[in-house]
Amino acid sequence: MEPNKFHCSYYKENNLSMETTDLFGKKKTKTKKVKQPREDRKVIHETRVKIDLRKLREIVLSLKEKVDKVGWDRETPAQRSAFHSWNTVSKFAEEWDNGEDFRIIENVSGGTAGSSARVYYFPSITSYCKPFRECIVPITEGNKFLFFDLKAAEFFLNCVFCNETEAIRHYQAGEDIYLYYKSMFPVGLPRDPIKTTLIANMYNTSAYRTGINCGISETQAQRLLDNIAMRIPSMTMKKNSVIRRARELGYYSCPNGFDQSDMVKIADIDPKKGFNECLALSVYVQSALGLWMQGFIKKLEPRINGTILTVFDSCLLEVRPERAEAAKKWIEANIKPFRIGKICEGSNFLEAYLEA
Repeated sequence: MEPNKFHCSYYKENNLSMETTDLFGKKKTKTKKVKQPREDRKVIHETRVKIDLRKLREIVLSLKEKVDKVGWDRETPAQRSAFHSWNTVSKFAEEWDNGEDFRIIENVSGGTAGSSARVYYFPSITSYCKPFRECIVPITEGNKFLFFDLKAAEFFLNCVFCNETEAIRHYQAGEDIYLYYKSMFPVGLPRDPIKTTLIANMYNTSAYRTGINCGISETQAQRLLDNIAMRIPSMTMKKNSVIRRARELGYYSCPNGFDQSDMVKIADIDPKKGFNECLALSVYVQSALGLWMQGFIKKLEPRINGTILTVFDSCLLEVRPERAEAAKKWIEANIKPFRIGKICEGSNFLEAYLEA
């Protein structure tokens, strides 16, 4: 069977496409809508991505079976999550599956847009559900992927901005930077709510939302947030300074990586939405990290003849097996002052990711 005919019959036979009917059950006229990148998008780098189409078909079937199991009504969070995972991946498959075993997508572009310097890809391959990553394989047969993520990147960066010297030493000594502040919390409180509350304080997240995220009451969350604000004055002063600066300038900005003397404008204040204090704070830290990662990618690109993908504070790169150890040493030398855990290996994106 010809590839394109196989592709069409496969998705038809397995009922993997969205129903094209209106509310009255009448068939809609099919129109091909091709998603386009945002007009304000700035391309940072381009890479090639190889898709194992055989595995992609299995993933689409598996995701559909999960929707069948939880229901198609989209009334519960589980239903909405399962449907979204299946819907986005099946649409990707419909666009890119040509019936072959593999397909290389040329010029997958990583870029920034809007009020963030974080890199997102077009097509949105890093934004799909985790199972999708299993069909992303090295361009060259026999190569492998390396994957790593930065430890507590946002919070460490904010500690640097706030000159929290003891916390910085704690981090650089290989300790858990969140647990450096555990004395500010009730004795015996697990790490997760400590981390969640510290990050909530960093971004002025409400006590209501913090309570939900920590599994505690709004009143308890407010007490924790108030205590942190009082006992880490450097962070409180830095937040006030960031908010005041953004108001005065009329736009959101961030340091160029760690350098607070080199400020970069990220986005204007949306006149329709007005000034957003939480956005000013998140841009300051997250976009600074995004700019740092952009610089890291630029240094990495000349050394890699294959796929490079970044997912905020993590990175996937393709290497020849005999060059894996040398690549790991280069990463460890160039990732400082951040810390990373184990640099993991895999024959596909998901395998490397799950090892991390």
